[in-house]
Amino acid sequence: MSPVDMARESDVVQTSYEIIRAAAGRLRDPELREAVLSIIENPAPTIASADQSAVLAALKKEGLIAAGRTSVFPKFSDTTRSPQPTWSAPGSGYGSHHAYPGGLCTHVALNVVSAESLVAAYDNIDGLKLDFDHAVGGEILHDLHKPWVFQWEADNACRKEEALAGTGEHHVLSIAESIKRGLPAEFVVAQACAHEHPGSASGEAQVVGWLRAAAIIAGVDPVKGRPHRRRRQDPALPRRIEGWVVHLADHDWVISVPACQWVVKALRNLAEKKWGVRDEKTFNALQLRALQLDRHAPLRHPVGSGRRGLRRRRRPRSQGLIRTRRPNDRAFRTSRLMNKPHWTRKARCGFHHIWMRTTRMTIPASTPRTLPAMTAFRPVPATGFMPLAAVFDLDHTLIAGDATIGWTEYLYERGVVTDPVFREINERMKASYHAGTLDIAAWLREAVPAYSGLDEAERNALVSDFIEEKIRPIAYTQGFETIRAAKAAGMLTLIISASNAFFVKPIAERVFGVDVALGTELVVRNGRITPELSGTPTFREGKVVRLCAALEHRGLRPAETVFYTDSRNDLPLALASGDCVAVKYPRPHAARGRSRERMAGERMEALRRP
Repeated sequence: MSPVDMARESDVVQTSYEIIRAAAGRLRDPELREAVLSIIENPAPTIASADQSAVLAALKKEGLIAAGRTSVFPKFSDTTRSPQPTWSAPGSGYGSHHAYPGGLCTHVALNVVSAESLVAAYDNIDGLKLDFDHAVGGEILHDLHKPWVFQWEADNACRKEEALAGTGEHHVLSIAESIKRGLPAEFVVAQACAHEHPGSASGEAQVVGWLRAAAIIAGVDPVKGRPHRRRRQDPALPRRIEGWVVHLADHDWVISVPACQWVVKALRNLAEKKWGVRDEKTFNALQLRALQLDRHAPLRHPVGSGRRGLRRRRRPRSQGLIRTRRPNDRAFRTSRLMNKPHWTRKARCGFHHIWMRTTRMTIPASTPRTLPAMTAFRPVPATGFMPLAAVFDLDHTLIAGDATIGWTEYLYERGVVTDPVFREINERMKASYHAGTLDIAAWLREAVPAYSGLDEAERNALVSDFIEEKIRPIAYTQGFETIRAAKAAGMLTLIISASNAFFVKPIAERVFGVDVALGTELVVRNGRITPELSGTPTFREGKVVRLCAALEHRGLRPAETVFYTDSRNDLPLALASGDCVAVKYPRPHAARGRSRERMAGERMEALRRP
């Protein structure tokens, strides 16, 4: 089995890769988010297109590379494609940290979680609003060229790293790639601080040296490009805390380097004594295999996963929908991740086995009328702090039904709508919604004419009666309790629904009493609604856009929220939120007949959406 195959088959590696992508998806700047996701997907060495002899001469002239070096770049065949995927690269060479296939992802995933936690801690404790994009994004890309530097060799070892500007070449090459791709100067400086903080004169000199070397490789003037202010003296001013955050978060190696050295030493002794393995190539193969098995060990697939060679773990039955294990529960501590953060556990929920931050779930035999209690809030997994806002979907989450379907049926009962074609339209909408193929704009053009003739007074009167007659009786008691608990905890409460805002807002205010309500807004002309959308609809990715806008002027962000939903259509917001609770399992046939490969593909495609 090749190193790439080992990494591909490792659950921990692939989960770590998804954690990194999910963190990149939470970056606020759309252009930066797209650039970071693109680099993660394909960390191509575009800087290698430069004239290598000219770059080498310039670096030697500045004293930034050894005089005996004859090349600057590792071997490459194509500057538009990475030599290997991000998820198959080791975290470093043998004898250092994460020296196994996929070690880069497990290393970066832990660092990214640490960076997010530090950003939140500075905000919650010191009141410092750091730039999330630069701190977390800089951490995500701080080792972006390790897939290029640490290429796997035929002897099962990886390429030996050279020094550049006084540090490992991967660091300078990664900074150069960010400069070459036009990432913001502040972002590049934060990224450059991963190996040293500029808190002393010597530290600043090192950071500046790396920036100078990277700028030479990228073919950019470091002063005009603003990575640092004066050519030799210091980085760009004012000094920004984001660089210190990147440096602090990049300290998993402090533990993992000695741990790796001790394990490899013990494994070598065992290989010699028990199997007589002494040649380096055979030992490397044994080492990779051992590390690959170790990467599998923490995860145990749920019953029915079909993965051979792993011990299956019996899932306890439960009559409820959600089983939450607290950190002090012994069963929690010995769960499949063996003390790994519980937010990376695999949950059978309405998102088709997506790796997400959610409570532990079981599949009910039937769906009860009421939801289980949802009032036990937990810290946001990525930060360790309690959420600052609770966000709720409406349909089938807070109410036992669909408000849009209920509204149309109510109008039929009142004789406002008589044409049966609108019932057919709703049935088609329901089918396409559950299939994940709904075009909300096209559906509105078909459905809204049924009641677009109502003036404002008529519409408001019907909405008030509709709420009392159809919505209040089907509101989940546990929904009220959870909202009350959130308010008591000082959290902002929001309802966000793809249904039309003209009845979502009254429902949210009169029935549930939340602070903010967001629905799909329609253009109103002369007091009458039209099928024309006003702004971004609160559907799929639109929910993320609208929620970000609602939170931003309140000084909050989605990563500080907990999101309650029942639908796979809410996957984008589930990934953007700090924590997510799936409150209802979809119909059992929803995942029937779906291959494991297809579900994995859908999971990856979902995580790649910005």
